[in-house]
Amino acid sequence: MRLRGSITVENAVIVPLFVIITVSLIMLDLYIHDNLIAKSTALKLGVKAEMELSDYAVMSGADRNIVKKNICDAGQIYAAEKTISMRNVRLEVQDGKKMVSVVCYGNTPDMISRITKKHNVSAGADITVNSPPEFIRLINAAKNIIG
Repeated sequence: MRLRGSITVENAVIVPLFVIITVSLIMLDLYIHDNLIAKSTALKLGVKAEMELSDYAVMSGADRNIVKKNICDAGQIYAAEKTISMRNVRLEVQDGKKMVSVVCYGNTPDMISRITKKHNVSAGADITVNSPPEFIRLINAAKNIIG
């Protein structure tokens, strides 16, 4: 019986290639997951900031900064709990009379950054500040026009 070495040689090439592809796909999935969590965090905190900072004329600058710091702290805790590989999570909340912007930043491990060619994760959300009384008037006017 003659043993052939071709199976060993083929497996020496195929198995490592299969492992590299599998690990790369898992790392890419982790990067996509963390990107989605960062975007979700930015959107959730944008809505929360819009609700808490909607009384623009009433709140003082110091009170607004305290609210923004509390929102950023809550977002950092949320993002740190939900992300798998993102590190050094930080959030920024910027507000104005018409818009609230929230940006979530983080770093990915070196192994993921080699695959995705990106070392930083950044996701933002811009939320337009609503005026509920004005919105209700517009809806009622639309109802009256439609009939």
